[in-house]
Amino acid sequence: MRHLLRGCTCLIYLLSASFAQRVFAANAVSSKVDALSAQFEKVYSRSPDSAFRIAAEIYRISSANGDQRGVSIANMRYGNFYNLKGSYDSVKKYYKKALAIRQQLHLSEVVSTYYSLSKLYNTLGQKDSSFFFLYEAQKWCETTADKKYVSKIYTYLGGLYLDYNDTVNALRNLLIANNIARQNKDTESLIIACTELGNYHFQREHFDSALFYFKKCETLFSDRQQAIDLPDIYNNIGLAYTYQNNAGLAIAYYHKALSIYSKNKQLNEIALTYQNIGSTYLYIHSIDSSIHYLQAGKKLSLETGDRNIEAKCLDYLADAYSEKGNYKKAFEYRKQFGDLSDSLMNDDKIKQIAEMQAKYETEKKEQQINLLNEKTKRRLAERNGFIAGSAVLLVLLAALGYFYVQRQRLALQNAEIASQRITVLLNEQEIKTYNAMIEGQEEERKRVAEELHDRLGSMLSTVKLWFGALEDKAVPNKEQYTKVNHLLDDAVDEVRKVSHNLSTGMVMSFGLVPALEELCRGIDASGLIKCRLLAYGMDERIDNQKETGIYRMVQELASNILKHAKATRIIIQLNLVENELNVTVEDDGTGFDPTARRPGSGIGLKNLETRAARLGGTYHIDTSPGKGTISIINIPV
Repeated sequence: MRHLLRGCTCLIYLLSASFAQRVFAANAVSSKVDALSAQFEKVYSRSPDSAFRIAAEIYRISSANGDQRGVSIANMRYGNFYNLKGSYDSVKKYYKKALAIRQQLHLSEVVSTYYSLSKLYNTLGQKDSSFFFLYEAQKWCETTADKKYVSKIYTYLGGLYLDYNDTVNALRNLLIANNIARQNKDTESLIIACTELGNYHFQREHFDSALFYFKKCETLFSDRQQAIDLPDIYNNIGLAYTYQNNAGLAIAYYHKALSIYSKNKQLNEIALTYQNIGSTYLYIHSIDSSIHYLQAGKKLSLETGDRNIEAKCLDYLADAYSEKGNYKKAFEYRKQFGDLSDSLMNDDKIKQIAEMQAKYETEKKEQQINLLNEKTKRRLAERNGFIAGSAVLLVLLAALGYFYVQRQRLALQNAEIASQRITVLLNEQEIKTYNAMIEGQEEERKRVAEELHDRLGSMLSTVKLWFGALEDKAVPNKEQYTKVNHLLDDAVDEVRKVSHNLSTGMVMSFGLVPALEELCRGIDASGLIKCRLLAYGMDERIDNQKETGIYRMVQELASNILKHAKATRIIIQLNLVENELNVTVEDDGTGFDPTARRPGSGIGLKNLETRAARLGGTYHIDTSPGKGTISIINIPV
């Protein structure tokens, strides 16, 4: 018995040791694959042949050790290699191989694979397929309950809509991505969303808003131990300051980026930053500094082989030497720029021709596949004709039963439609009643405001005149007289303020933007909180009723912030994009739990939603304790 136990112990030990060795070997393979993959990323744009050999090595190691995840990585790297070569059929083949493996293993990399396929089809000009793969990524996240990629998908969707100049859907998806990342406290996704929102506003030349989001990224990066993309954000902030004509701050941020790029030996990025600094110095006519940085950028671009940066530096150098009065040098650089531009243009044409050829080949193959499918369908139709004929009798018999069932179903549908019509009529009547109530309220506000201003205001002014006449008389108590006189002044001012607050005359007379500017000035004047208004696309007036309704909602939100939020800053943004007005009211206060009921919360969140709905739009709030509050109003105009 003792020998048997000893034998079992030895067997267990051997099995455990074998299992441990397999786990250790698998981990070693996975680490090796990850290291090779990172190496591929560093070299594939500069040395495609070396990158291909690395991809082949990843495939060899992974296949030999049965590591399917590694095989999927190798397929993605093969696809990246062929994408650089413009061989899009091969790209599609390898990406789809990787996708099949990752779907089978339920790997989180499925999302990035969908995104790569979306980019591929976007390059091929197949818009529907490009959107399809992003929507598939959304569905994958829903079915696997993996929410950590949802914000990124909405960001990718926003970027794709922006590629097709659909600015309304681009902004909507980017705002959704931003809100989801905030709710999930996902700093990485929030940085990506804010970066894309900054790019969106930068492209539309909304430089204030672009700078707001880029600076938000800078703040978010400061909370992270590793901030690899921080210098890119510094460069973006520098560009925004450049277009705001603030060269000093622009150059300061370019140098921040330059110090990190230099530390990481990112030569291409260093060359681009030199170009940015040189062009900024040229703009402020600091010619010697401009030439110094442009020469450094040109030299480095020759080392890295980035001909676009070289061309930009040559163009700016020609302008710099021309402004300096050295026309010979200016002519030389202008000629070099012209020659390089022609070469780049030819390269672009060759690339476009290759892309068109790839699209043509893809369409040709799809046509061939469709022809084969048609032939197959015809053969199947011929084979199934006999079967269909023999089934006609059964179909006729089934039709009788089906007719009876359909008649019963139709009767139920008619009853449901009648019920829905009644509901619609009731809703319409409710809307008419609400609108009449709002109009009545506004009329009553206007009447009370006029009464206060014309009657009580006039009476107080008359009393002040009579009281002022007493100053010439002998007044026994001069201190009392002065105090009463000040109280009368305060009463007149207070009546004027109440009259102004009750009336919507500011909105009716001058429009929504001037009324909100006046509201912001009133908030600033309190000295308790700073208010800032950003308005884009608001060049023309919109419907008076909608302007009044939006003003009342923003006024109520500002009042709630002043009462409850303990904030130091309010930002009100109006973005009129095509036929929709997007209004956001953001504060940096204490925030709150929107699901909890709070006493004394004004008209309440439900009534704000109802007000937006009456204007045909929506109201959404994003807040949590300690994180501030963003209110988003979307109204069709």
